[in-house]
Amino acid sequence: MRRIEVGDDLPINLQGLYPIHAAEADLIAAHGLGPFWDMEWDPYDVGRPPARPGVLTR
Repeated sequence: MRRIEVGDDLPINLQGLYPIHAAEADLIAAHGLGPFWDMEWDPYDVGRPPARPGVLTR
């Protein structure tokens, strides 16, 4: 197990990690996680094309 310094001695559990494209990180920063998460996409498909801002419905 690898220890990563996070500034506290309490344990941190990471859950629900999903691969995203770099462009999607920008999309989330601009519009929030909710609109991105509500899109039709398979969070486990690493071969999917990146989401595009024009696809957002909110």
